[in-house]
Amino acid sequence: MDVISHGIWGGMLLGKRTNFWLAAVFGILPDALAFLPYLIPRILAGELSAILARPQIYPPWVLTVYNCTHSLVIAGMIFYALCRIRLDLGLAFLAWPLHILFDIPTHTAASFPTKFLFPLSHLHCNGIAWRTGYIFLGNWLAIAILYLLQAARMQIAQQQ
Repeated sequence: MDVISHGIWGGMLLGKRTNFWLAAVFGILPDALAFLPYLIPRILAGELSAILARPQIYPPWVLTVYNCTHSLVIAGMIFYALCRIRLDLGLAFLAWPLHILFDIPTHTAASFPTKFLFPLSHLHCNGIAWRTGYIFLGNWLAIAILYLLQAARMQIAQQQ
């Protein structure tokens, strides 16, 4: 799934109980932590094509970081720690494992497979790429419908 969608889903689904923006940031972080340290220097150097690079172009450390940030095992440990510190942080953090759950079926084995049990296992699904037209459009249609439903619910609540 695209990065912006991850943020919106995290904010919409988990932001009700905590802070929308915090949940949205947690929804984006798995990709941001994996790719931005590699991409930012290249973009600043004028290598804008780095944004569209194939997985084989990235150095091995990016793939390792990606595996760590897309692991339900690691996310579970972070969730536990955050809940012990502040429950509202832990609840907003749930946007991170939601990101992973969305990525499992929407990444192919050839393009950043989501090894969701890393480091215990390299198990992953050979899903349907999120860039596939009906997946991409279906995702954004679902976001629009959910947004409209939430807006209607808020308007009804205000009228009561």
